Amino acid sequence: MKKLALTITGLLCLILMSCENEPIGEENINYDTFEVDSELYLLLERTPGETAQDPLECIDFNYSLVIFVFNENTEYVEPVAIDDNEQFIDLLNNLPTDFSISISYPIKGTQANGELLTITNNDELKAALEACEKEEEIRNCNGSFRTCYWKIDEWDGYPNDYEGEYIAVNDNDILQLHSDRGIYFGSWVTFHIGDELHMNISFIKEEETAIGAYWNQDWKVISLSDALIELEYDGQRLRIVQDCDWDCTTQIYQKCELEEDPGFALFDLQDYSLCTFIPPFHDRSSSLKLSYFENEEDATNDENALDPNEYTNSSNPQTIFIRIETIEEAALLGIESFDIEAVPCNPLATYKNM
Repeated sequence: MKKLALTITGLLCLILMSCENEPIGEENINYDTFEVDSELYLLLERTPGETAQDPLECIDFNYSLVIFVFNENTEYVEPVAIDDNEQFIDLLNNLPTDFSISISYPIKGTQANGELLTITNNDELKAALEACEKEEEIRNCNGSFRTCYWKIDEWDGYPNDYEGEYIAVNDNDILQLHSDRGIYFGSWVTFHIGDELHMNISFIKEEETAIGAYWNQDWKVISLSDALIELEYDGQRLRIVQDCDWDCTTQIYQKCELEEDPGFALFDLQDYSLCTFIPPFHDRSSSLKLSYFENEEDATNDENALDPNEYTNSSNPQTIFIRIETIEEAALLGIESFDIEAVPCNPLATYKNM
């Protein structure tokens, strides 16, 4: 993320007034104004650090700055020296909507790579702020994707084979798709094409499979928030929603007991694959097959596997064993376990992990 630190060249006393405290000269006023609520103004409002709404955090200003204020008739009113973020956002948020402002140029900045940036007019300022906005959008998208788990939601008119399944980003920053009794590993890159935000997804070992045919695309991000991402590719749309209810530290998967059969519940064991511990010697790319068993011996011998999608517990609580093996080589990586528990609750509620 680039950091842009802006500073005014020259002495402030030469801009605001002479060293003999004479009023600012007409020749020093910048009449290249832009209106309050203009696109440039709204971008500028987002730059004064954490005090701004929806801040552009990849730009920091070094003060003092000088802002020239103009009234509704574009008549010059006054210069304002800005010494900190609070002053700056206070000025920008409180000017009448029919006023305009200009900035005393040139202003200079140092980027994160140490290169010096000089901004001499409104067009250059707008270009710098728009570049920052794009970086911020990528940062927000990546940050959201790394937070919690994401469930593939239904979208009327755009059905797919992955509705109700999950994707997540693991501690190694690798994308995981939890689907059809397996875990598939991939990568994603976010970038801009013009003003469009794109997310390129690639599941590494699935190029020749149905998963690769569907997922391994350059998706356009058509909607983005902390809890929702909507993607589009070649007429197909995909909606994923954030799910932060999972707590994998307990190794307990709880669901509401059946109203007609207390002490028992219907479990989708594959959902718990989000909490499956992947052995450290896994190569971080080979797709994994997960099988579920009622005892460790069956898991070791790969016998009497359960249907994970509709399983009713036989005791409460109950331990379930998971056999983890690679799909291509069928190499056994390990046996893990977790507990399932039917709990009394509102029939409409689901208690995943507590």
